[in-house]
Amino acid sequence: MPNNNKQPKALTILTKKIILASDHAAADFIQEISEYLKSTGYEATILKAETAFTYSEAADAVVSHVHASTHVLGIACCGTGLGISMRANRHKGIRATLIHDAFTAEMAALHSHANIICMGSRVLTVEQACALLDIVLNTPFEGGRHIPRLEQLDAPTGEK
Repeated sequence: MPNNNKQPKALTILTKKIILASDHAAADFIQEISEYLKSTGYEATILKAETAFTYSEAADAVVSHVHASTHVLGIACCGTGLGISMRANRHKGIRATLIHDAFTAEMAALHSHANIICMGSRVLTVEQACALLDIVLNTPFEGGRHIPRLEQLDAPTGEK
């Protein structure tokens, strides 16, 4: 019987490094979030493109950095957080969660062990977003029964 209390390395995020990206609707939003994160001791880097990212391009940019290191957390924002989270979750190994209140923020870390946090700039104020990120960043992953569930996310779906 597998030891479900052992947390695989691939599910470990021990980070002070955060990568942010957004589409045009959330550009100012992530700038302010980045400044907040830096003021609390995090290394926050905003990914930018020559022209504004679409939400799909922003998601792909964050995913690329998250795939490159298990010690980075991604933050991806668009107007609602919906499109960017859908795109991010199309990539293997990504656990992007859309947060909008204290409960979803806590569960993103505690149960889902999210490696990308998605938010909507038209849904949350910057102050609300920063408060939710504090919850995510200060909530440890519970592990245990959640590990096999998370591993199932990347299992083949039986498509024909």
